[in-house]
Amino acid sequence: MRRVRPETWLAIAACAAAALWIDLGHFHRIEDGDSMLPVLISLQRWTPFYWEQDRFGQLVPLLAMPLKDPLANLLFQRWFFLFTGLCSFLAAARWAFGRERWQLLGLLGAALWLALMPLVRSYEFLGHNPYALSMLLGFSALLAAEGEGSRAWRWPLAAALVLLSHWVSSAMFVFLVPAALGRAAALALGRRGGERWPPLWRGLREAGWALGGGGAAWAFNRLTGVPRTTALHPVPVQQWPNAWAQLGHHLWADQAPQWLFWASLAAGVAGAAAMARSARWRREAADAARVGVGLLLASAGYFLLVAVQAHVVENLSLIRYLYPALPLLELSLLAPAVLPVEQVLDARAFRAACGVAAACALGGSALTFGAPAPGSIRADLEAVSPVTAEAISLRCTHVAGNYWKVWPAVVMANADLYRRGERRQVYGIANRAAVTMDLATAMRPQDVRIAVALDDGEAMGWLRAFRFPNLVVLERGQQIAVLGVQGAR
Repeated sequence: MRRVRPETWLAIAACAAAALWIDLGHFHRIEDGDSMLPVLISLQRWTPFYWEQDRFGQLVPLLAMPLKDPLANLLFQRWFFLFTGLCSFLAAARWAFGRERWQLLGLLGAALWLALMPLVRSYEFLGHNPYALSMLLGFSALLAAEGEGSRAWRWPLAAALVLLSHWVSSAMFVFLVPAALGRAAALALGRRGGERWPPLWRGLREAGWALGGGGAAWAFNRLTGVPRTTALHPVPVQQWPNAWAQLGHHLWADQAPQWLFWASLAAGVAGAAAMARSARWRREAADAARVGVGLLLASAGYFLLVAVQAHVVENLSLIRYLYPALPLLELSLLAPAVLPVEQVLDARAFRAACGVAAACALGGSALTFGAPAPGSIRADLEAVSPVTAEAISLRCTHVAGNYWKVWPAVVMANADLYRRGERRQVYGIANRAAVTMDLATAMRPQDVRIAVALDDGEAMGWLRAFRFPNLVVLERGQQIAVLGVQGAR
């Protein structure tokens, strides 16, 4: 087994430090019901997939389970997602552009993303959506399968990683397969005669690994009896042009003001110009340019396929469905400009360049997310859930109502109780609450005190849906009404 280069450790440390910088700052002001629910999945009832859903495996809540303080649990989950999200740029650079001197490219890709991608988009991709973690695991699986050393350990490791990748995001094969085939075809076109076959066979093997992961995810869903909640079919053909237009609109508009796109494009143009002017640059960048074109075509195919899926259309064709492709597209534009420079640097200069790129990653974190402010984290989270303090002071046992308001309030109520040394739990009554409803109703009727925000029009609907008995108003606060079971003693 080859020794891990110092630049690799530096790159990983930079990702860990940038993740910690972001996690200890005001990043948490934009938490919501979706992002905070995994804390309850970790601490109230862990399930293999996100509650009442069948696509996103709950690996991170499982890892966070020993942390019983809801706030510490949230901070660990968020740091882990951020860290692995940034490391996905490293894994993508290593997989797509070779095993030598990829660290600078990966660090620059992560630094530019942090500095230039809008905060909300970075939050979605790096902070709590599973795509980046799934990508890291998927690319690591392909690297293990095709790496050096005995197959006796490489293949079991690759199998474990590809299974984890498709547990975390069961549709990752939809991107990995065209990416593997696109890269293989691009490299084969740069070879002659029999030299074309090795990259093609590797691409086919990698596509096979990815398909195996997708098949295993499907089988796991069937064997565990997870209810099917995702539509696995395209919309009617006549709707395809509109579906492509909608996803294309979000791809562009949701990155406004598109600084990352323009910076990456400028790097790509600079690399192309250098290739046109310099024969040496052309030789050094030829494979990177071919791979970039192959990945661009693969991403276009991924776009056309994903855009017409019924599940994507039903969920407003948001940019998040394209997140697996965006980092590779960015790296593909950067590679022809960066890789030839890497090759001419001596070992000390290359290490220094990686150090500068690592510093840029921290600078990008500061530019977009601001300075760490650990003392403000609790206040930022309480601002997301303004009814928490009153729900605790009025001894509420449940919070009912709108999904986006209930789950942050439940998490912060339990965090407050933990800080006070109380071990009782507050439960949510909202969308996705069926998983814990047996826990939420396992108390004496006279102990039930349900907090309902005064401006929440959904609470009574959810209380009826979960068959709560006749309820009466026990008392009112400034922001909530407290409901109890009528006639309970």
